Order: sequence, then C-alpha cells, then structure tokens
Amino acid sequence: MSQNTSNNPWQLWKEAMHTVVDLSGGRADLEDTPPKLEGAQEKEQYFPVQIGSESLLEGGMTCQEDVLFLGELQGSLSTTGQLEMRGRAKGNLSGKDICLKGAWVEGEIHASQLLQIDQNSVVTGDLYCDRCVIEGKVQGNIYADSWVTLGEGSRLYGDISSGGFTMGQTARLSGVIRLRAPEEEE
Repeated sequence: MSQNTSNNPWQLWKEAMHTVVDLSGGRADLEDTPPKLEGAQEKEQYFPVQIGSESLLEGGMTCQEDVLFLGELQGSLSTTGQLEMRGRAKGNLSGKDICLKGAWVEGEIHASQLLQIDQNSVVTGDLYCDRCVIEGKVQGNIYADSWVTLGEGSRLYGDISSGGFTMGQTARLSGVIRLRAPEEEE
C-alpha cells in the first residue's frame, strides 16, 4: 500500500477508520479489497468543460460533460458527468460524481454516485448521494443510500441517514446517525 492516500478515497477510508458501525441491518465494513469506485481518480483527469478561477457564472449551467469549476458560481450547476469544484458556489450542485477541493459551497449537493469533500472545503447545505467521503466541514444533513465516511479531522454539524457509517479518530459529529436496513425506504 502506498503511503500517499490523498488521491485514493478507498485507501483514505480504510486507513482513517476508527469505528465500524453495524446496527439494525445497516452496515459499514472495512474490506480488504474494496470495489472500484467509478468516481475515484488516481491520475489527472481531462475535463471537456473548464471554468477559470477568475470567472463569475451567474444564473447557472446545465451540461452533459465532465466539469472542472475553478471560479465563482451564483446559481445552480448540473451535469450528468463528473464535477470537480475548486471555487465558490452559492447555489445547488448536481452530478454523477462530485469532488470538492478547497471549495466553498452554500446550497444542496446531489451526487448520483460518489461525493468527496476534501479537508480544505466547507459546505453549508444538505447532501444527497449514494456514497460520501467527508474530510472537510459540513453544516447540513447527509442522506446517503450506501455509506458515509467522516475522515480524520472532518466536522459535521447535522444528521446522517445512511445504510452504513464509519468515522475517523479525530472526526467530530454533532447530530443524529440513523442507519437503515438495505430494504428500508426514506
């Protein structure tokens, strides 16, 4: 195993775990060989749509391509592809896989698959996703179909509703955890 895990969310997830929870049929396991996540990127990715760091987008954007957003957004951004946000957004974000790197977001985030929030990102708003890895700060509730991971140093001020949950040693949670059985509906 490589010592540098910053680009591999599964390695981070495995190494940062302190607690494994298994309640009422909801599960959180550490696997020796985790399944490949489509959203996990170990090398530099090409983004067909790129918004520069000095750009301001007011009103919103909808597209079907992968998006790298470095600027400021005032409105919503929706893509059927992946979204990497390194800028500021005041509005809702949606995409297949969403990765926040040094981002500031005020609004809901909807990721149909993986949502990753790095240690330099701050989110104020509810999160809806299948899988979620949080290393930064979130003020809002998390609704995840599969699992939520609060990595070391993360802060969550809100509730979690998920099928599985893991928490790193120095993570902080101020809220309620509700683990669902796999067949239980929201």
